[in-house]
Amino acid sequence: MWNVPVKGHTYVLTTAQAQAMPKGVNYSWDVKSGSQVLVARYPFKLLTLPQYKWFQEQTQSYDSKKAAGKLQRSDWTDYLLVCSQLNYVDEGLDLLYKMAEMDPNNPAVYRALTRVYLQKNCPVHALRAHDKELELGGLDPVYP
Repeated sequence: MWNVPVKGHTYVLTTAQAQAMPKGVNYSWDVKSGSQVLVARYPFKLLTLPQYKWFQEQTQSYDSKKAAGKLQRSDWTDYLLVCSQLNYVDEGLDLLYKMAEMDPNNPAVYRALTRVYLQKNCPVHALRAHDKELELGGLDPVYP
């Protein structure tokens, strides 16, 4: 396990640290203050250069459609799949919050929220999203 004390709110790997880590594999991270866990452990992926370029292309496409007011439902879903494929949990969660605001009665959004909350190791939030999905008449084949 690798630990580093952080002052402030962010930590940026040095070039040497980033180069020493294998790319394209899943890592986990958490945030602690002493022995208290502030952010529960959840996965992220350190991208290879081709993965990073692909993600940048997808983000630029999504952002340009959004800026032009031309996002369609499939664009939201496609970008969510991109975030999911790369284990970009926070980006996926942020996207799902926006999707829930736009379509608050869509049980599929809450099914996806359930999965992302579980991936982020937030079982209480996952249960709330799952309950909302069921309340809206959704049927979850994995968590009935």
